[in-house]
Amino acid sequence: MTRLRLVFARCLIAVFAAVLGTSGDRVLIPTLCEPAALKGLSEAVELIRGEQTGVPIEVLRTRYKSRLLLTQEADSLLVEASVELDYRLLHTVIPDNIAVAESIAQQKPVTAYAAKSSGSSSYRFLASECKKLWRLS
Repeated sequence: MTRLRLVFARCLIAVFAAVLGTSGDRVLIPTLCEPAALKGLSEAVELIRGEQTGVPIEVLRTRYKSRLLLTQEADSLLVEASVELDYRLLHTVIPDNIAVAESIAQQKPVTAYAAKSSGSSSYRFLASECKKLWRLS
């Protein structure tokens, strides 16, 4: 079985801790598709690149609201920035989904709480994408 050290950075503080305290094989950063979140993302990526130049960085779009123009504009900026900042934008998009929020409140995985929801389906797709991308068996 392949061992993988993954740094999952949910916020800028986690990025600081990851860069200063641990060394992972890669970094996965979930982000909102909103302009305010993109500034923090670019700062986090630049911080990681300044300390660990070779570590792959993957970015996951979360709480995605496809109908909002603001989300679509931010998504375009994420795609552009992925080239400039050298990170991989995952194909998986986690939608803004009530089942995900409820599962968190119930302290259950969304795949168990609401297995047929779009949020659950997206997380299963994410697992499949990461398994393939990271060459896990």
